[in-house]
Amino acid sequence: MSKIIERPLLFLLAACTLFSCQKEEQVTVPIAPIIKYVVMPNESEAIPGTDVTIAGVGFASGDSIICTSLEGEPSFSPEVVKVTDYAVILSVPKDAGGSYQVSVTRANLTTVLDGTLKIAYVIYIKDLKMPTGILKPGETVSVTGEGFENEDLVKFGSSSYPSGCAFTSNALLTDDGISFNVPQQCYGVNTLTLVRGKKICSLGELDIAVDVGDELGGGIVYYTSDDGVHGLISAMGHIGSNTEYYGPSIPSSYASGTSADIYTGKTNTASLVSKFASYIQDGNTYSGTTAAGKCDQYTFTVDTLSYDDWFLPSQDELIEMFKVKDMLRNKGVDLPANNYWTSTEYDYSAGWVWAHYYVNFYESTNIVSDGASVDGWTIGIMPIRQF
Repeated sequence: MSKIIERPLLFLLAACTLFSCQKEEQVTVPIAPIIKYVVMPNESEAIPGTDVTIAGVGFASGDSIICTSLEGEPSFSPEVVKVTDYAVILSVPKDAGGSYQVSVTRANLTTVLDGTLKIAYVIYIKDLKMPTGILKPGETVSVTGEGFENEDLVKFGSSSYPSGCAFTSNALLTDDGISFNVPQQCYGVNTLTLVRGKKICSLGELDIAVDVGDELGGGIVYYTSDDGVHGLISAMGHIGSNTEYYGPSIPSSYASGTSADIYTGKTNTASLVSKFASYIQDGNTYSGTTAAGKCDQYTFTVDTLSYDDWFLPSQDELIEMFKVKDMLRNKGVDLPANNYWTSTEYDYSAGWVWAHYYVNFYESTNIVSDGASVDGWTIGIMPIRQF
């Protein structure tokens, strides 16, 4: 019986020897970093030359981070400023910009983070300081700060310019910043933007003054205030014939409550156009276009720039034009002796808006202005702009 048992035991001993029944030592296999709950910063928070925070759990000291551009820009490896249990803080280079894929490498294994790091296409200027005071077209401007480069451009923009229009000036490096000239076409309050390829930087505002008689903005400057920073521009001529009705007499429920003051013609015109549209929508008919509507629709193009923000002047705005009518005519403005409509409504207490104020341009120096029947008088229409 014992012999029968011996043979299986010998077989087991041989098997254990052959296959090493001893327990093998376990080896740790490295895995890629596990980063959870990743939240990228908003683009407005990711500014070149500053530190940005990527939220997430699983970052570790010693991680190598690579930001790979998705827009053909150079990739970069940012300095890791700080690692916490819930975020990593990175130092973004000054020349970065656009969308980036972010990867984290640890022990030669890499994880690509969820989401896209969007870095604003902006230029970082340290200690930026703009000049104060009022400038004139053609004057030299000096701006101080650190971070400017050769071939930077300065773009001048204004709500008074046609849509999409901006004038540019080449910046020259100085010991403490840049200098550049105000373009001759500029006027009024301008917003300045530094441009370097795709990147921009808001520099601030400059007040640019012009003079009565200057030809710009699609016409001739005929009135200024605030030392020339704000003003009014006449068109180069009246629109339509010399004999135009204002429009129909309408119930006072459609009155716009217009003003006679300087710098109210623009809002007057917008209100008149809106109220008259309501009048038509309510089932009333009129085959023509009102004087306010004609100015609102008027467009004048100069050197490919289309000016389309004309309006019918208020009573006081047209009186100011009357005072310099000879200068305007000498500048080539088609302004024949005539009466002209204003956007200022006449008294409508009787229940009807039956008249608007006019200004008499037949007079030499005497200012004559009174109410004229909107559907009884046929006089002129002279559009203007404001800056």
